[in-house]
Amino acid sequence: MSADTPAASVIVAALVAMVLCRVLGTMVAHVCGRLADDAVRRHKESNPVPDVRAAYRAAHASTEGGGA
Repeated sequence: MSADTPAASVIVAALVAMVLCRVLGTMVAHVCGRLADDAVRRHKESNPVPDVRAAYRAAHASTEGGGA
C-alpha cells in the first residue's frame, strides 16, 4: 500500500485477509485431520492388536495340569 492510501482501506484489507486466512486455515486443518484419521484407521485395520491374554493362557495351559 502506498503512502496516500487511507488508513481505513489498510484496516479493511487487513481484516479481509485475516478472515480469509482464518477460513482457509480452518478448512485445511479439517482436511488434514480427516487424512490423519483415515491413515490411523487404515493402520489399525492392517495391524490388529493381538489377543495377549489368549496367547498367555495357551502358553501356560500345558504347565498347569501336571506337576509334581
